[in-house]
Amino acid sequence: MTRTKLIIGGHYEILRSLGQGNFGQTYLAEDLHARKRKVVVKHFCFVGHSQTTLNKAKELFEREAEVLYDLSNELQNHQIPHFIAFFEEKQEFYLVEEYIAGQTLREELVQKNRLPEHEVIDLLKDVLCILKVINEKRIIHRDIKPDNIIIRANDGKRTVIDFGAVKEISRVVNTQFQTKQTIIYTPGYSPLEQLKGSAKFNSDIYALGMTALEALTGLEPEKLRDEAGKVIWPDGIQASDGLVEILEKMVNEDYCSRYQSAADVLIDLVELEKPKNTLMLAPKNYLPVQTIHKTLLQQRNIIPQWFRFPVLPLIVIAVFGSTSFFSVKRLLMPLENNSSVSQPKPQKIISKEASEKSSNLPNKNNNNQKNINPCPPILAPGKTCQK
Repeated sequence: MTRTKLIIGGHYEILRSLGQGNFGQTYLAEDLHARKRKVVVKHFCFVGHSQTTLNKAKELFEREAEVLYDLSNELQNHQIPHFIAFFEEKQEFYLVEEYIAGQTLREELVQKNRLPEHEVIDLLKDVLCILKVINEKRIIHRDIKPDNIIIRANDGKRTVIDFGAVKEISRVVNTQFQTKQTIIYTPGYSPLEQLKGSAKFNSDIYALGMTALEALTGLEPEKLRDEAGKVIWPDGIQASDGLVEILEKMVNEDYCSRYQSAADVLIDLVELEKPKNTLMLAPKNYLPVQTIHKTLLQQRNIIPQWFRFPVLPLIVIAVFGSTSFFSVKRLLMPLENNSSVSQPKPQKIISKEASEKSSNLPNKNNNNQKNINPCPPILAPGKTCQK
């Protein structure tokens, strides 16, 4: 017996159920016209068959389709599912959007119980960037919670899904034709103003703050507040004072005292991650000489520090100094020559007669040399050398 395949829209084959939300059933399907790529199909399940209910269903789904179409072109890196199609079939409404492979934040918390501070900060920054864009589009998500945040498998980025509860705020509201609003909320994550049917733009900031608190502490939102509404911080939770201050401001029950925009929270998160400058104060008493000498000896990289000085001024000084040295020496040379001329060395004065006599001396010297020439070495015994 073969199971009949369910195909909707002519080419979307249903594979399995992904879950059920407030107003619809969600399925994983294959697009048979696009090489069987995985898509998400939302089928609106409404109770009753009145025309009013049908019109409300159509309104909600058309709203989500329009929001996804606009936002998918605004946000980068697929931070929300891309809109694919929206159609009506047999008075049933279907919305087809991109399938994001990964696990939800809820599934991650079941495995890890809680996340370290740096991962919570990354979670806040990823979702706040999305909220910043949708708030600028005059849209409130109204259902931020761990089940609607997916950690993308390929890069670990957080994405937001389930825009079925979005609400567009028009600048001009005609109160005469305004109908009663549909109140959509999740207990523990929705602020008081949203429970009363008057969601604000910073209502999503409250829901994200409660989600981050749950990720940081591992406790459900109902266990994170005391009777007075103050946030309870369990023992053993490692969190910086800056992050604690940011989260407590995000989940302030008074929306006037809460962050007014996602951009404001992002600014404080950036300041939180900046390195803190260390202020060093000089000691009142002078350091002993031994301590200074020991500190100087500990400096090893002495030669590289010489290269930090400007080289050009040193070259100019060297050239100017050598030029000045040789110029001064040149000026002093005439003085040295004059001093040598003015003080001649004593010499013997030889007269003309003495020079003539000395000219005849070589002959005498030659005769004397002949007279004193040694005898030949070979002589007979008893012979003497004759002059």
